[in-house]
Amino acid sequence: FRVKNQISFGIHEYFNKNNFLYVQTPILTTNDCEGAGELFGVLPTSEISNLENQLTDILNKSNIDNNKENHNSLVNDLIQEAYSFFGKQKQVYLTVSGQLHGEILASSLSRIYTFGPTFRAEKSQTRQHLAEFWMIEPEIAFSDLNQLMLIIEDLLIFLLKKIIKTCPDELIFLHHHHSKPSSSSSSSSSSSSSSSPTPARTNLSLFNKYKLLIDHYNEKKSEHFNNSTNHDNSKVNENDDCFTNNLFPVFPRISYDEAVEILSKHNDKFENKIDYNEGLYREHELFLVENVFNNLPVFVINYPKSQKPFYMKTNPENDSTVSCLDLLVPTIGELVGGSERESSYDTLIDSLNNHSNINITKELDWYLDLRKYGSVPHSGFGIGFERLVQFITNVENIRDTVVAPRSYKVCRL
Repeated sequence: FRVKNQISFGIHEYFNKNNFLYVQTPILTTNDCEGAGELFGVLPTSEISNLENQLTDILNKSNIDNNKENHNSLVNDLIQEAYSFFGKQKQVYLTVSGQLHGEILASSLSRIYTFGPTFRAEKSQTRQHLAEFWMIEPEIAFSDLNQLMLIIEDLLIFLLKKIIKTCPDELIFLHHHHSKPSSSSSSSSSSSSSSSPTPARTNLSLFNKYKLLIDHYNEKKSEHFNNSTNHDNSKVNENDDCFTNNLFPVFPRISYDEAVEILSKHNDKFENKIDYNEGLYREHELFLVENVFNNLPVFVINYPKSQKPFYMKTNPENDSTVSCLDLLVPTIGELVGGSERESSYDTLIDSLNNHSNINITKELDWYLDLRKYGSVPHSGFGIGFERLVQFITNVENIRDTVVAPRSYKVCRL
């Protein structure tokens, strides 16, 4: 938790020195940002009690007169009434992301970030999932996918250097107690057993992880400055922000198509066989990082549109894909997800219409208005804070990164 404390301060320090504004987005919301339907509904306790009693009465009556159509209508009316605390027909949820509200502020303030709690009703009991967790979510006007990757790399290296400097004793302790990564049995997103062989996992200690990343960063930095014929090293100012400083690519980048092509050659090693339309399971992500890229984080970009949320920008050169990224890291899998945001009003409407569970008029008319009279290129990303802590500390189970974890079937204290 001392390391976690320094990571928290480091996040604010990084964004503050790079001229981002820290904003607070609503915890109560009427929309599902990710479009997955994994939401926690919010009701006053008094309404829950009334609803239970009234539904019991309706159920008893339905057993007598068998008028199911009328009873279904009554049930729907009761549910709408129960959710009326914030206004008629307003169903309210705990937020899954501050992104959509963050885009409002980025449209006027240019660079913002949120750092707050989010909630997802995902029925998962893996070592990588929590129902309540914190998210770091920057939104940046006038930025593209390439710039987004540079900022993510810069942020992660900044945090690693800060922890090395401020928490040496804690790192020694963690090195001795958490050097073994998650076993291969938990590498799949499916909990079912299988006789399929699993790829070998690399036992990367905490110190070796830090050394690998910092050495690789320094190597890329040296290459960049040696190859920059027009760059004067003496003019590099460590206080320059991430937009004016001379950033350079650090981690490998591959497209989703390239990832599938690589993984298809090793399909016999996976419990979940690689399928282009099904996306990447955690075992696939870890294989790419640990076996193909030798434990270096890797960006996978340009996923199929069908696998991603409505707000991601369609690639003009291939309209079946979106301009997005996932950063995959050792022992964790996906650590960061981000994208360019769709700035075209008409394209965004088409994308929303293809997500049948989203009611444009009721839920997201305000979001469309950000594009209705013109917009600018903009992008953003999200990092799960507890996963970031898990990655930096080598802690095997994400529940060990919080005081009182909330996950499926678990809510103690």
